[in-house]
Amino acid sequence: MRAANEHRHYGATDLRYVFPSGLEARIRNRAEWLAFTDIFVGRIYDGAISAALQTASPERTFDVLDLGANVGYFALRFLDLALQAHRDKLSINLILVEPTRSLCDELRTRLIPQIPQNVSVSLVDRLVGLRTGSAELYESAFHIGNGLIPDRFARKSLVPYVDLDNLTSYMKRIDLLKCDIEGAEQTFLENYPALLDRVEVGAMELHHTLNDSRRCAELLEQRGFRIHRTRVTEWFDEIWFQRS
Repeated sequence: MRAANEHRHYGATDLRYVFPSGLEARIRNRAEWLAFTDIFVGRIYDGAISAALQTASPERTFDVLDLGANVGYFALRFLDLALQAHRDKLSINLILVEPTRSLCDELRTRLIPQIPQNVSVSLVDRLVGLRTGSAELYESAFHIGNGLIPDRFARKSLVPYVDLDNLTSYMKRIDLLKCDIEGAEQTFLENYPALLDRVEVGAMELHHTLNDSRRCAELLEQRGFRIHRTRVTEWFDEIWFQRS
């Protein structure tokens, strides 16, 4: 029954929108429509992106780490605003981490071919949270909710974790971090204090039922961040944070 409902309510479409920078977003199902409206209409990440871009300089590379990249809407929003502000004068390094292989395929098809020449991009198909090992990832048609919570209606696959300290070891600073990893946020915060010390600005979705939101805030404040809340709901908070 659930599979039938997902197919009916989140079934295929193919909408396109071209942004002022010339980048294009595609919307292929209702799950993507919800994510698109949050990011481009609700502008849930704009506070973090704008704060980070204020420190951008053509004299150095601007490093972005996107954890839970999905189909790339955060990356598109960031790139659209960065290109409008700086055009091709800013050198950008973008790391996309996404554990769902089908979404990695979408990123390779939709996002990567239109990346401008001043942007280098790396795609990593791994889980975020623990430093080692692997876990079962549950994937459904409503892919913005893919995660580690067992779901008998979802497809599951065993996916290894990535060590983010090793992945980003060449970065002296991470100008912008985005973290939307469907309930693994506290695990990430607890396992990567040294990485957080290199972050200047970040944005995160905190799921109440899967995290201790108060503990997450404490962990961020201990690393020297000031927290801003963009949206508070019954199930999750959208926050962004920057160095005090």
